[in-house]
Amino acid sequence: MINKKYVQNNFSKNANTYDSYAKIQKLMAKELSTFLPDIKNPKILEIGCGTGIFTQYLFEKYENLNLDVVDISSDMINIVKSKYKDSINNYIICDAEKHLFKNNNYDLILSNAVFQWFNNLDETLDYYKTLLNKNGKIIFATFIDKTYYELREAFYKYNKDFVFSQDFIKLEYFEKRKDINILKNEHYIENYKNLLEFLKSIKKIGANSALQSRKPLTRNILRNVEEKYLELFKEIKVTNDILYGEIKS
Repeated sequence: MINKKYVQNNFSKNANTYDSYAKIQKLMAKELSTFLPDIKNPKILEIGCGTGIFTQYLFEKYENLNLDVVDISSDMINIVKSKYKDSINNYIICDAEKHLFKNNNYDLILSNAVFQWFNNLDETLDYYKTLLNKNGKIIFATFIDKTYYELREAFYKYNKDFVFSQDFIKLEYFEKRKDINILKNEHYIENYKNLLEFLKSIKKIGANSALQSRKPLTRNILRNVEEKYLELFKEIKVTNDILYGEIKS
């Protein structure tokens, strides 16, 4: 179970370093922007706007944009406000998995690298569909099950009861859900000098573990897990498993 308070705190603490370290999220945002439809004067809800990395593509794509943005972190929202000021209609600070939105006639609901933080994606997507107009779409990118699998396997080999990284939603979920059109599934591979460098890079974007059952890492645990990591994979390589999808109203 993901603790949303941890998510909020992690992103707020690292809002100022997010843009410098969010390499994968930037790649995802660029790719996700290629799936944006040609619409005049669209009304858009962006879920999990962060620091506005994907938001910039919306302003580049659409001349007349009616945009509401949402994020769980007030620090993230403040950064977006400093960039876009009155160009955005509504800045909403909330848990987008629980919030009841006032508007229900969006042309597009968009989300980049957010749905992996939801505890009940199925129910939330059903709710988002009720916010769309007749021809509306939900278009999203999210991390799925093979993300960080090397890290999980290394921890499992060290101690099968020590759970550090969350399990991401499986590809099978998106394949089975009949209203989802999978646009693309791809892997980004990163390499790091050591395990600490990798974990620090995650922390700098606020994406460190938000598991309710998380346990503290000691130097000894870190050293042992890195040992197992290298035994299994010969190097500190990291898989980012990304799915791009759309849902029509």
